[in-house]
Amino acid sequence: AGCNVASISEALQNAAAQDLNAALQSGQFMDRLGAGTGNATAIISGEVTLDDSTCDNSQTTGGSTSGTVLSSEVSSVWYPSWGGEDKCTNKPGMPQYMRGNSHYHSSALSACCKKHFHWDVS
Repeated sequence: AGCNVASISEALQNAAAQDLNAALQSGQFMDRLGAGTGNATAIISGEVTLDDSTCDNSQTTGGSTSGTVLSSEVSSVWYPSWGGEDKCTNKPGMPQYMRGNSHYHSSALSACCKKHFHWDVS
């Protein structure tokens, strides 16, 4: 019957997506990425912010008691939580690279999910 390139490509894409989603959900992806990058993922994911005396003291410093902890109130700005428990969040701890870039900001959870995870919104 011959090969159907489109169906083979789709099958490979689906298999890769399932493997990646499973690795993300189990935490294995972030663990391996962190190990392979010297834990640089903590900095880009917002778990840790760089300690810089020129920054204002409203930022948290992950794993340290020297930083000032943000209020427990959530923000009205939603942003993607790459590899996090939720796809989007409005909790304190937005990564530094997202703070000055409105591309990552949404006014509602649904808008954030549609913008950044459009392939996985039901």
